[in-house]
Amino acid sequence: MAATMAASAGGRPRRQSSFEMPELAGHARSPMAAPTLLQTVLGDAWQRLPRSVQRLHSVQDVESFSGRACIRRGRGLLARLAGWFFQFPPAGDDVELSITMTRTASGEIWQRNFAGRSFRSLLTSSLRASHYRERFGPFRFEQELPVAGGALHFVVRRGWFLGIPLPSILLPRSCSREFEVDGTFHFDVGIYAPLTGELIVRYRGELAPASACAASKVAASPLDRIEPTPMSGSCGA
Repeated sequence: MAATMAASAGGRPRRQSSFEMPELAGHARSPMAAPTLLQTVLGDAWQRLPRSVQRLHSVQDVESFSGRACIRRGRGLLARLAGWFFQFPPAGDDVELSITMTRTASGEIWQRNFAGRSFRSLLTSSLRASHYRERFGPFRFEQELPVAGGALHFVVRRGWFLGIPLPSILLPRSCSREFEVDGTFHFDVGIYAPLTGELIVRYRGELAPASACAASKVAASPLDRIEPTPMSGSCGA
């Protein structure tokens, strides 16, 4: 991920991430800008997020982010069916990725594109503090957003299919978080099947504002060997 050198108060240069330069991303921040969905949902916890994570969730209108990702897919029947239904991308290393976020009156639309394979979701607020809801077609999931260890975690708490509540035993699990490495936004999302716990899909990588810089390569890693933890035994987005 490209970065520039900026002078610090003491005169010594410091590395500056593209996330610290919204003007380069065509995303001017105004002190009067309305709070975004996650700013409202997280409340005081918003201040504990790394700057690059705040930057990604500070879109005021429409903005795209680009990067690379490693993707692993489950091989079981349920994993293949879920991958087909939700249009998850196929497995691959160093896959080109773009995400376009559009702010609406009711929330945000996220359009993800993995090398031509795209899927979208609608994010809205929840009546519960530190929770939000995300809809994928006929499915809607309510997720808690704990901030711990310098990362934003995604924990599925409830779900609905065509408006009908899903029993907790039928909720998917995941190991999902957003975090920062050397000033760059990173994501690590793993979704696991209910009942069996088999891997459905896992993708991780990094993103930057699309107009700011080109993303660096993401090395392949054995993502399917990492299991959910109690903190993130969740279903992330």
